[in-house]
Amino acid sequence: MATSERWPWPPIPVLSSAAKSRGARRRPPPAGSPKPPLRVNRAPCRLTVIYVLALLGFSSFGFAQLSAADLSRAAGVEQLLTTHAASVWPGWGPHALLVRKGGHEYLIAHPSPPEGFVPLKDVEIAGSRVHVLTGHLTPGPVATSWPVGGLWSVAVPALDDFQEAIDGLLGEGVVLLDDPSYIRAVIHEAFHAFQMNTFGGPGGLPRADEAIGEREVLAALEQRSDLNDRHLQQGLALARALSPDTEAEVRQAALQFLQFRASWRAVAPAGTRALERQIEWIEGLARYADTALMSSVGVEEAASASGLEPYPQPEQVREEFLRQLSDPASIPGGLRDRYFVLGAAQGFVLDQLMPDWKARTLPGGEALEDLLAEAAGGSSQGGDDDAISAGGPVAAEGGR
Repeated sequence: MATSERWPWPPIPVLSSAAKSRGARRRPPPAGSPKPPLRVNRAPCRLTVIYVLALLGFSSFGFAQLSAADLSRAAGVEQLLTTHAASVWPGWGPHALLVRKGGHEYLIAHPSPPEGFVPLKDVEIAGSRVHVLTGHLTPGPVATSWPVGGLWSVAVPALDDFQEAIDGLLGEGVVLLDDPSYIRAVIHEAFHAFQMNTFGGPGGLPRADEAIGEREVLAALEQRSDLNDRHLQQGLALARALSPDTEAEVRQAALQFLQFRASWRAVAPAGTRALERQIEWIEGLARYADTALMSSVGVEEAASASGLEPYPQPEQVREEFLRQLSDPASIPGGLRDRYFVLGAAQGFVLDQLMPDWKARTLPGGEALEDLLAEAAGGSSQGGDDDAISAGGPVAAEGGR
């Protein structure tokens, strides 16, 4: 077992009987909708943000300006990615950031801003100029990766605009954004930009070559009365694999997950295997990355002169992840978002069983469950779909 890769995972949370029997089903968000981040607990820890901020001349622009807090959050993202991204995933690092606010979009740290973007006078973040565009490149206030001047970049609304969009989608108060959760959402999208730039855009991403669309499969899954129980079985098995005493227990729990999944695939709607493998590759890897990175923020990065809210301590990030893994039906955002956590958990188990797994998924393109089956000595077969392969278009709702 690669013990150096293991986290000090806390004990598996004990679910209440109400949580175990939860039967309420959430309808998946429509395509192109913002992806709400995990709601994370706050901790008495702050990140030291190094950035240059000068507002001289900024007020002369007659439009919704990025506030000092907006710029501080962007600087926080830059610092976290610079400090931790490469240790979470080889080759990952800071990406250009496109922030949508009001009727304008602000481009940060882009090597060659395209025509239409005008530099803001004396405004820099971590040594990078900030440019502004009147109008929009992005289709709406969504968190996504987006091509800007030939480079896939992180595209997000400013925090207040993002909160308004999430409230409109999920209902007011379902997901509350603060500085840490907003920054974590941007980091999640930064990994998607990394995926896109690695494969040259959606057309090159690994995909499940399945004729039925994602929406149709999700709609069919929503009708299954046993879905919550099936996901609960799978989530608890993965949670057990993250809190073992021996490598044998990790393998046993991983095999149990694979058995639960094979049993589910035997009766699941057509297209389920393809959908699960695709979302877990695209979104599960990004959830793995943002969770691992936020768990790497140390106490030594504590103070922040920018006034940002404190980041959660590493054990709080892990506890929240295990809580969601142990009750997938409780995850805000709907059915699709459950696969973010199930996919990420397979990555954390692979950290213990297969130290070189990352290169085989990105850029290698192999499915997480296939690698887990190889590492644990089991099988990922089940269902009626083709394996993930490189090339071909990806469904729009799967390429965010």
